[in-house]
Amino acid sequence: MQGTLYTGGTIYTMEPGVSVVEAVLVENGRIQAVGKRAELAKDAEKVVDLEGKTMLPAFIDSHSHLMGVANGMLQVDLAEASSFGEVKERIENFIRENQVPKGKWVLAKGINHGNLKEKHLPEKAFLDGITAEHPLLIQHTSGHSGVLNSMGLAELGITETTPDPEGGRIDFGTGLLEENALIQNMDKFPLPTGAELVSAFEKAQHLYASKGITTVQEGMFVEQIKGIYNMLYEQNRLWLDVVAYMDLKNSPELIDAFPSCKGEYDHHLKVGGYKVLLDGSPQSKTAWVTKPYTDGTKGYPMLSDEELEPLVERAVREQQQLLMHANGDAAADQYLRVYEKVMKKWGPGIRPVLIHGQIMRHDQVKELARLGITPSFSLLMCTIGAMCIWKIWAWNEQDVSAL
Repeated sequence: MQGTLYTGGTIYTMEPGVSVVEAVLVENGRIQAVGKRAELAKDAEKVVDLEGKTMLPAFIDSHSHLMGVANGMLQVDLAEASSFGEVKERIENFIRENQVPKGKWVLAKGINHGNLKEKHLPEKAFLDGITAEHPLLIQHTSGHSGVLNSMGLAELGITETTPDPEGGRIDFGTGLLEENALIQNMDKFPLPTGAELVSAFEKAQHLYASKGITTVQEGMFVEQIKGIYNMLYEQNRLWLDVVAYMDLKNSPELIDAFPSCKGEYDHHLKVGGYKVLLDGSPQSKTAWVTKPYTDGTKGYPMLSDEELEPLVERAVREQQQLLMHANGDAAADQYLRVYEKVMKKWGPGIRPVLIHGQIMRHDQVKELARLGITPSFSLLMCTIGAMCIWKIWAWNEQDVSAL
């Protein structure tokens, strides 16, 4: 064996009985053995001294959106902005450094009004002061709302008389779009080139790897991103393991889009199961709750029990793991209620997950345990820009054949 021996630090295996070892022997990217240095050294061609550092198994991402992270590499990052002044500076720097031509969209992600000195989102007039030569969108960290400048509103055809869509709200005076008012306009934003996306996916994978994460989740695989994933799969562009959860409500046949990846990895891609959305975001006051927000609203559900039950039943019947986006306690109640009903008919066994659970009651946590539903608590929501994948990734073979 011509392996590499890692030793000289604290090495955790996370295995009972042998939780700490002296050395790890690796060959061709795979761990071959763990144990005492003296026993493994004879099979090592190279020794890496950890110099007292700690070594442990890589992390598994419990919920994120790789496509959103990659997409975010092509946008202005406002996640760390602490004031309107810093928002302006970051956007102006992006336009200058990327030589964005006049008339081209500028998209910014991750702004959190709670982190801003001003404690509220910038409005249209402020964005007009940043640029009147580019359509501009700044998206809230939740992914459920955004603010546009005047040119951006005009590009989307939004005027003072544009009606609110069902499940969304437009405030023309401030430039604010909420929920479906934003989501339904996503297909009007320009597509990145294939080369830009390839580069962005490479950068995104390096970002995950730099944090010790080697198994990544595509937490809402919608029909519109199938083309780019076909390209990544066929050209073997993924080098981290990616687990995809398919949009059960809107694209129920996506589960068969990558037949060789169902339940197992092929070219670092695995279809892990299904995903369903039950509500929105507490940051945008669209998470479905039992007690009202300060403005008297309670958010709203995305599905009725009658619509949800056949979706849950399909996942249980097919023994596909089911991830359910439920932020508010009313949404969690619905998941618990419907899943228990279906489980009594078909039995358990799919390792269901409740994603986010930002507003949950103590009694619901006990119910999750009783029903075998794993909570994946997360405050990230779509910070990484995942909502920007909705309705815009319509790739065809010509788009990617030259890459």
